[in-house]
Amino acid sequence: MQAVSTPRFSAVLFDCDGVLVDSEPIANAVLREMLQELGWDISDEEAIRRFVGRSFIEEWKVIYATRGTGSTRTGSSPSAPGVTSP
Repeated sequence: MQAVSTPRFSAVLFDCDGVLVDSEPIANAVLREMLQELGWDISDEEAIRRFVGRSFIEEWKVIYATRGTGSTRTGSSPSAPGVTSP
């Protein structure tokens, strides 16, 4: 019986900016679902228009400006890290 050799890698590639895999549609769908759970009935088209290409902090500012606290559950101010009320 022959021993199975383990492949050796000289590098591991992480695609963190969407060059190889476009993760934006997945991230946008998750954000849209979360917003719907908070009571914002946002369409795919509106979510794409408002959020594609934005950082989390930029998204949070849009959510806060549009929805106030961002949540119908607590009535408290948002507390996203590094974000102050716009």
